[in-house]
Amino acid sequence: MKDLFDRLKISFFQSIAFLLYLIYAGYSSTLKIVRLDHEFFPRHLVLDQNTIYAFWHSKTFALVPFFKDARMGILTLRDWRNVIYDRICRQFGYSTLPITNSGRAALELKKLLEQGRAIGLAVDGPHGPAGTVKPGVFFLAKTTGRPIVAMHVRALKSFRLKSRWDRYEIPWPFSEVVISPARPLWVTVENEKESERMIRIHLGDL
Repeated sequence: MKDLFDRLKISFFQSIAFLLYLIYAGYSSTLKIVRLDHEFFPRHLVLDQNTIYAFWHSKTFALVPFFKDARMGILTLRDWRNVIYDRICRQFGYSTLPITNSGRAALELKKLLEQGRAIGLAVDGPHGPAGTVKPGVFFLAKTTGRPIVAMHVRALKSFRLKSRWDRYEIPWPFSEVVISPARPLWVTVENEKESERMIRIHLGDL
């Protein structure tokens, strides 16, 4: 009986996730995306130039559909809400890695990079504090030799979910969103602190 209940629950969440994906995809298709510096986006890089895309957690609403089918891996969480989020991301063509612990997550992301996929990483996720660049992005860059590309996202008109830790930003329908990548940054032990400063500058406001 428990197995049947679990299967029904999973089926229910998957159905909800697909419905939300359709709504999300439709909503995001109304946004006017302005792309700057095209050469640093994943579709313009050959496989051995795959990179680590860094961004604030609050800016992911526009980025998730923007990177659709771009051979990208991302982290998700293991809870009921993120079962839905995980499914939505897979509908957009992502390889998803549900987090069990931070060490395991870093190793799995490293494998994806070595397999030629790009990585999308919210540098202050998954729980904050907002605006904190956590060390995982630098670990990946140093151990794989892949560069970090910081993604600046600016929505001209948007609203915030103020009850969330990151004050999640959702652009209004039909508004303009400017997405601008920094130049690739290779991180070493010697330049890690300077790299963090440069990433913060390019990411800009939360």
